[in-house]
Amino acid sequence: MAALPAVAIVAGSVDLDWRLPLFTDTPTTSRPIVITTESGAHRLDGGTSIIFHVVVPGTGTDRVDLAAAMPQLQQAGGSTVSCERDPRLLGQLVDAGLLDELCLTLSPAVGGDPLPISVTPDGSTLRCFELVDVLADDQSLSLRYLAT
Repeated sequence: MAALPAVAIVAGSVDLDWRLPLFTDTPTTSRPIVITTESGAHRLDGGTSIIFHVVVPGTGTDRVDLAAAMPQLQQAGGSTVSCERDPRLLGQLVDAGLLDELCLTLSPAVGGDPLPISVTPDGSTLRCFELVDVLADDQSLSLRYLAT
């Protein structure tokens, strides 16, 4: 991997704050990649030329076609894709059969906002994963699963 790998952001609406350091302070060799729909690309203004855009056709809505995005990410230098903090996006990756590995950390903190691991679209096929690594550290448990 590059010393500073590029960050890819999936944003159908492209309602992003272009003033964030991610967009303004990133070296040109590691510019962020915005994955959006055709309609999202039409909403981009001229002030966003500081980033590299990957335009992916939507599925008739403002939903990004993730299967179509993967080859474009690979062409842009993305050999490894990590999905963090978005259970709906993770669910779409699972539904499309694009998730090879799931890393999950459990800690004994309870409360706050509910955060499901994955929210798949209605009617999604159940995907199975095999536990391949377990690491216990203090009060946390890190689990690594591979798609079967």
